[in-house]
Amino acid sequence: MNLGITFCLLFFIAISLVKASLPREVLSERASNSNGNIITINSDEFVSVFDGAGDRDYYLAVEFTAASPDSRCELCKTLHPIFESVAYTVGKKVTNANVYFVEIDAKDHLAKMKEAGLRDIPKLWIYPPFDSVYKSSNADPYDTRLPFPSNINLTSAHYEFNVPQGAPVGDYELLYAKFVSSICNVNVHIDKKTDISSILKSFIIFTVVFRLLKKKYSNFSEMLTDKNMYICICLFLIYINMSGFNFCIQRGVPFLTQSKKGKVQVLAGGAQYQQGSEMIISILFQLGFTVMLAALIVVPQYFSGPNASLFIISASTGLFLLYNVFTTMFIAKDHDYPFNAIEMFHQEL
Repeated sequence: MNLGITFCLLFFIAISLVKASLPREVLSERASNSNGNIITINSDEFVSVFDGAGDRDYYLAVEFTAASPDSRCELCKTLHPIFESVAYTVGKKVTNANVYFVEIDAKDHLAKMKEAGLRDIPKLWIYPPFDSVYKSSNADPYDTRLPFPSNINLTSAHYEFNVPQGAPVGDYELLYAKFVSSICNVNVHIDKKTDISSILKSFIIFTVVFRLLKKKYSNFSEMLTDKNMYICICLFLIYINMSGFNFCIQRGVPFLTQSKKGKVQVLAGGAQYQQGSEMIISILFQLGFTVMLAALIVVPQYFSGPNASLFIISASTGLFLLYNVFTTMFIAKDHDYPFNAIEMFHQEL
């Protein structure tokens, strides 16, 4: 009798261990003993990582990949170092983070991944604690969490990191770090390596500008008292900042794009987005408006009689036409833009 009771107890304990998620203590120990704060899952642990009885109280950042040297998945090889870098940074700098980084390699788990419905890789997913997305009962009508499902598996509630289209590969690491930070409530600060090419470019630009200034001015004090230099610098900074330069650099936007018909577009659709060519167009319009306004203010002082009137009329007409060319181009981006007098031409983006 005692033997039967003991057997039943052992059986139920084994069942509960299978259904339970991997304990926090086990994950913490394996993360600390791992290479780079990444936990490698064995084939017999696949189910216990994702299935559970509602006892996961931590975030799980998972990389589904095939990053071995003989793999033909190029995107896997691109994203794997990024996953490694963010995991290492969290393990080194945020020791109390409530997130564990897990690597699932298709080479070892392909059959189970297919069985669970995962058809393509790589994937960078984050599984939240159960109590943040699921509720145990429907007693509270204001509780917007999901009812606890009868079966929890690999495809249950998770957040997915989508590889940004058009963004340079060099930005992937920062974008993934921000993704992990926002979901898991940790401050992931990536230490970027020194870019030698950027340093060389900055040095060359500084040298060229310095030599040009040295040719123009005999000494440093003369340069500092030249108001024209300050005017040029201010105008340059205004043009650059008003052109969307920061947006283009931060988003890594392309200089030109193609329409659905395959034609080259100098403007991107939508008022909330722009491409590199629009920065040049914006600066040219700013230069045009500056020249026209300066001419209207300064040049009439040197004319008298009918010549002054003719010049003012011509410059005003040119300014009006330039403004309408500008607004016509903007209407192509924002069809509801109201401040256009004449549509100078028609274009579709």
